[in-house]
Amino acid sequence: LIEELKSYISEGFCLYIGADSHFVSNKCVFATAICLHHPINRDGVVYFWKRERFHREKYSQLSKRLLEEANFALQTAILLNSYLPNAKIELHFDISPEKKNKSSKFVDIITKFALGCGYKCQIKPYSWAASSAADWHCR
Repeated sequence: LIEELKSYISEGFCLYIGADSHFVSNKCVFATAICLHHPINRDGVVYFWKRERFHREKYSQLSKRLLEEANFALQTAILLNSYLPNAKIELHFDISPEKKNKSSKFVDIITKFALGCGYKCQIKPYSWAASSAADWHCR
């Protein structure tokens, strides 16, 4: 994985990391995706993902679940930076700025958390690594 990522970033491209979660039966399933997108070629996205399951009760509060998603994305970025110190990394969070959505209450804290750690970030509707890639693997 690291060799593939080294090759990708050596061309000057950015790594995109997103995380999402869903309740499935009695579990809360989290997925984290590392996405590689070639902005010129436009022949799709390659991504690597990891899925983790926890008891549903542990994440019954939306705040705890969204902060854990952010934590998974951020910890992945920090780990990758330890192997790839020159990598440009952008974090994607599956949260909405629209007040009608419950996740809007957490936009400031999650985005400032990422920015404070030195990472660029995106939220809906631009957070495709979280709302597409990671979302697909936590359902």
